[in-house]
Amino acid sequence: MKTIAIIVLLLVSSCAFKDNEVELIIHNATIYTVDGEFKVVEAMAIDSGRIVAVGPEREILNKYRSVASLDAEGRFIYPGFIDSHCHFVGYGIFTMEVDLNGTKSWEECLERVKEYAEIVPSGWITGRGWDQNHWKDKKFPDNKVLNDLFPDRPVVLDRVDGHALIANEKALEAAQIKANEKILGGEVVLDKEGQMTGLLIDNAMVKLNAMIPELDDAQLKMAILKAQADCFAVGLTTVDDAGLDTHRVNMIRNLQKTGELLMRMYVMLEANEAGMDYMKRGIVLEDRLTIRSVKIYADGALGSRGAALKSDYHDHPGHKGTILHQPVFFKQWAALCDLYGFQMNTHCIGDRANQLMLSVYNEQLGGTNDKRWRIEHAQVLSGGDVERFKDYNILPSIQPTHATSDMGWAEDRLGPERIKGAYSYASLLKQNGLVLLGTDFPIEGIDPLHTFYAAVYRKSMDGLPEQGWHAEEALTREQALMGMTIWGAMGNFEEAKKGSLEVGKYADFVILDRDIMKCDEKDILKTRVKSTYVAGQKVY
Repeated sequence: MKTIAIIVLLLVSSCAFKDNEVELIIHNATIYTVDGEFKVVEAMAIDSGRIVAVGPEREILNKYRSVASLDAEGRFIYPGFIDSHCHFVGYGIFTMEVDLNGTKSWEECLERVKEYAEIVPSGWITGRGWDQNHWKDKKFPDNKVLNDLFPDRPVVLDRVDGHALIANEKALEAAQIKANEKILGGEVVLDKEGQMTGLLIDNAMVKLNAMIPELDDAQLKMAILKAQADCFAVGLTTVDDAGLDTHRVNMIRNLQKTGELLMRMYVMLEANEAGMDYMKRGIVLEDRLTIRSVKIYADGALGSRGAALKSDYHDHPGHKGTILHQPVFFKQWAALCDLYGFQMNTHCIGDRANQLMLSVYNEQLGGTNDKRWRIEHAQVLSGGDVERFKDYNILPSIQPTHATSDMGWAEDRLGPERIKGAYSYASLLKQNGLVLLGTDFPIEGIDPLHTFYAAVYRKSMDGLPEQGWHAEEALTREQALMGMTIWGAMGNFEEAKKGSLEVGKYADFVILDRDIMKCDEKDILKTRVKSTYVAGQKVY
């Protein structure tokens, strides 16, 4: 009789377990939770957009039931990928412009502009993506042919990094830019005869960019939703947009309220008066939107020689790049961010810019803290500045594909000694035990698997160089995955609700057709996203 009673009790208990109904069960999977123990499990249960259980398949299936049960067919599940530094809205807008990425010459750029002009026969022509470092002669272009092709139509073509542009005479006239203008943190480039070439660097671009007609709200909405679709397709579930004006922020909030924008976003406000007014209203913590940071630019880009270096460019003696503002500007914004509880995130490429901003941060923060202020890019470091990240608890937000995109010419800019302190990801990781990984798209591609590959192997997409470029600064696969998930969440103060697949967190995850933690190196870039989920909802 005692045996029968035990059996009855077990049956009753089993039925009770099955009474735990949830919205979705995922099973027959290899699930990388990326929790504190880096556990790998077989199944998880999801309800109301959050994870309620993870564990062995039999345990989950015995305890929970659901009308929506997904057999993953042995595929591989990871927390939704986080891009810690990108230009999400800018990417969407870029899809409406002339795409100059991958061009092999200035002549190829001109051909693409002419093709665009036939499709869009009136208004300003804007484009982005040219990079003279990938051309045979590696020289910056001038606007002579643009002037001949488009004498009556303004043309503005941004370099790939967004820190330089080439404009024709019509566009320069519209902005009233003069050859003799002296601009703090910028340059109007002249030829040997003192005539404008159409090339503008950093702050010299501001006046011209202000003249380019803004998209109307319908076009802006289309751009944002295009960016969302493309990001979901590569497994991104959170994006950190590095510098948005308040109009675009409000558009994002409206689209999220209507349910059209499901992407989770961490927004950095632009450092201007409107951004300051927004900051003074307080931190925004909504279900899919966080606004608690400000984006500052300390210098320009290495490719356009706008990055601020401590000593001359190796390939341009007498030129050190430019700090974009007076030191008081950075100190004032540091004080404001600290006062209102906002994170300060500063673009720093050159070693002089990194040194300056680490000093500004330290002066304001006063040492150890948990305010998680960030250096965006942290690209060239020297003179013990790497260790200062630890001293002041500063988070490095880095983009591994920048290293593999730049490796063909970066040493030309920096020289053989200074290059040793550039793109130093493993060294930065040692400081505070984490690095935040992103792409800076549309400057690089949007695919986080390219980030993963570049971080781990320090190679181009075609697998070169064979031993990796400065492979001593590579990350492990586990570190790279954490940089794209839980460490990214920590950089956003969001580790309690995302970044790993744990009970109580958002059910944001991606299903891949390969195990990027174990597959051969050559197979990582062949990996495809099978589906992407946000809050337990399939979005791709």
